[in-house]
Amino acid sequence: MKIPNYVLAIENTGKKGGQILYNTINGSKVLITPKQEMLIKQKRNSEKLKGLWEKGYIVRDDYDEKEYVYKGLSNISKTYNLTVLPTYECNMKCEYCFESHVAKESMEKKHIGCLIDRIIQKIEYDKKTKIRIAFTGGEPLIRFNFIKLFFEQFQKKVLGKYNIDYEITVITNGSLLNRRIINFLKQNNCVGIQVTLDGVKEKHDRLRRLKNGDNSYELIIDNINAFMTEIPFVIRSNYKVGEEKELYSFIDELAEKINDRKLIKLKLRSIMDTLENRQYTKQSKNIDNLGKVIEYAFKKGIEVLQGSICDMCRIYSSSNEYIVPNGYIYRCLMLVGYEQFAIGNIFEKVRNGQEEFFNNLNIWKSCLDCPIVSLCAGGCRYEAYVKTGDITKKLCKYKEIKELTTKFIKAKYIL
Repeated sequence: MKIPNYVLAIENTGKKGGQILYNTINGSKVLITPKQEMLIKQKRNSEKLKGLWEKGYIVRDDYDEKEYVYKGLSNISKTYNLTVLPTYECNMKCEYCFESHVAKESMEKKHIGCLIDRIIQKIEYDKKTKIRIAFTGGEPLIRFNFIKLFFEQFQKKVLGKYNIDYEITVITNGSLLNRRIINFLKQNNCVGIQVTLDGVKEKHDRLRRLKNGDNSYELIIDNINAFMTEIPFVIRSNYKVGEEKELYSFIDELAEKINDRKLIKLKLRSIMDTLENRQYTKQSKNIDNLGKVIEYAFKKGIEVLQGSICDMCRIYSSSNEYIVPNGYIYRCLMLVGYEQFAIGNIFEKVRNGQEEFFNNLNIWKSCLDCPIVSLCAGGCRYEAYVKTGDITKKLCKYKEIKELTTKFIKAKYIL
């Protein structure tokens, strides 16, 4: 009897004691009592452990953990995650925008059919049963009329013919939200809106000023408060490595200005400038500082998303695609504009060998012994590319990710 390698056993320092077991493959968690903890250490079968056996928190000593991890990471999802960038245009000019070097193109009405064809292809040939569509940019709401026209065709040609589930999200700077847009999103099963606030008002307005020269912070806060009871909001905040302590003031300001902090979630992402004025998300070197910030946010009643610590690289999966204004299809948002990494073009009906390349990349296969392989899958491919020039290079951040994950679980679940 043992706790498998992919299950992190985290000490519960709360009153109940024991441990929190966190399955890194499926994300499930359970609190075990000191008595159960002792029984596991002593390898004693007991009725008190029955539920842990059934849910895979404990396994036989000869259990093939690698096979379980391999199957978990190899599983091809029945959900098609499509992110559409209808435009590169934006009504803001942010310091760190990774799209600053690309032409300000936009999709036109005539391109909607190509998007619909791609979705139908995924349903008919890849047997997808659910579609998740995210709109980002640029600022996607600049092209709100395009989005409306897209959904007219989506309703008719996809939902009218195929028995599938669907949901949409919008990643926006938040400045253009209004009653008309919110009503439309609600009618089309929008499950979330992500907006960005980069720190306290003074800092945000310096980094994310509207192109007409106006500040944007109060406008975004007002829009969140106006619509947060109708559609869930995620507030993303980008910060530079070494500036984690500034987040305390930002959290205080959110707690003060947001009408109901229980209705928002916070996603913290560290950024680092690289060549071509791009940035990539990276693990903070100041792990202890970030861990304390996350704990502070929870204590203030603001839920922090686990993606603040690490998002598994999804570049390997054919279930995830980003389609940009010129029709190119990418597996990673950060690779947008690097046409050598595009897997095809929906406007030109062109495919290339890059799709097979990414399908067979699977850096994670060399990490099957690692307890957190399912959290990072061998590291960010974009970061590998800008750091080493080799997109296939493994980036190991075991220590940072495990420590931050432990701090996150403790901050959120300690009882």
